[in-house]
Amino acid sequence: MRQSEKEWSPDRLEQMPHLHHGIDYIYKYRAFNPAHPEWTSEIFTEEILYSPSVPELNDPLEAAFICRGVAADPIIADGINMMMTSNWYGCICFTRDPICVQMWAHYAASHEGYCIEYYRPSSFLLSANCQPVLYRRTMPEITSIEQIDTLFWTKSEAWEYEAEWRLRYPRAGAKTAPGLLKPHGVIFGIRTPPEVKNLIRSCARDIRFGQIVPSREPYHIKIKWE
Repeated sequence: MRQSEKEWSPDRLEQMPHLHHGIDYIYKYRAFNPAHPEWTSEIFTEEILYSPSVPELNDPLEAAFICRGVAADPIIADGINMMMTSNWYGCICFTRDPICVQMWAHYAASHEGYCIEYYRPSSFLLSANCQPVLYRRTMPEITSIEQIDTLFWTKSEAWEYEAEWRLRYPRAGAKTAPGLLKPHGVIFGIRTPPEVKNLIRSCARDIRFGQIVPSREPYHIKIKWE
């Protein structure tokens, strides 16, 4: 990819509606917390997900930006920063890659967790409000408060392996309303314990199940669907 394509430009954001054509499935990696099995079961029984605020995400440089023009005014700059770090809206993260070895290690407890599959066309939230992240070598340059939305879907190219999609939900620090995020499938990791598999199977109805297995290609994994 040419360097110019990796630099941040507000013009590139106009292409975002076209970036997700043909992407029907997105995925959510999850770790299992044995102290709170209900956090897993409610994902399937209530069809919900937790909606964290931007400061809760694992990258401390989330929503970093450079101020130019009118936005260089300290009052406006502070206002933009306050909006991005507030609880006004949540950021629910997905990916389009269910066989990323780094993601299984980082977000699914080194394969002891699981990965949820969602079918975008059947969900209003995922088809209308979920968009792919644009990865950039340089920070966004904000010239007015109207550009604040660009910060939500822009990240450093260091995170490009995540192939992330984001859903902006207006209830940060809460859970989505029941029934809005219906799982389409579940993929178990190589080390997912039997008791976790059994719990999910007992809660998840009318969905497909898959298992991560080593691929014949060196250092790669694949999904074996049932």
